[in-house]
Formats: sequence, structure tokens, C-alpha cells
Amino acid sequence: MICIIILQVFLSKRYNKWLGLILPIINGLFSIRLVLDMNFNGEESTIEIIMQTVLTFLSWNILTGYLMDIYFTCREKLEKKMNIKDLHY
Repeated sequence: MICIIILQVFLSKRYNKWLGLILPIINGLFSIRLVLDMNFNGEESTIEIIMQTVLTFLSWNILTGYLMDIYFTCREKLEKKMNIKDLHY
């Protein structure tokens, strides 16, 4: 988990803004795939199926939200730094 966070910070600080979106997109797609692969045996009610699906999706996207937070924080700092450098020239 620590390696994923370090990698996200590293990618988010790159000049290419798309690099920092790689890990959140992969994690988001993984959570969608996980929800689509869920199997139910028919004993659950409709509300149980819906609740289980929503909770699974949300719990797997906690990391996605955290990675996006890292991305936006790093990009904001990078843009401020670039604007300050532009003022000196």
C-alpha cells in the first residue's frame, strides 16, 4: 500500500498530467469489474443485493478517492510552483 502511495505521488508530480491518473483509473476499473463479477445464489432479497453491490463498490473506491486526492494536491502544488517560476522571467 505504501508503494502505491509513493508511486502515485511520483506520477502526480510529473509534467504530464495524465500519468497521475493511471492508478486511480486502474483502481476504478478494478472496482467496476469486481462488482460485475459478483455472484448471488438467489436467496438474497433485491434490497440485500443492491446494498451488497453498493457497499462493495464504495469500499473498493476508497483507495480511488485517496489516490485522486493525492493527484489533485500534487497538481495544485505543481501549478503554483510553475506560476511562480513564470513570474521571475
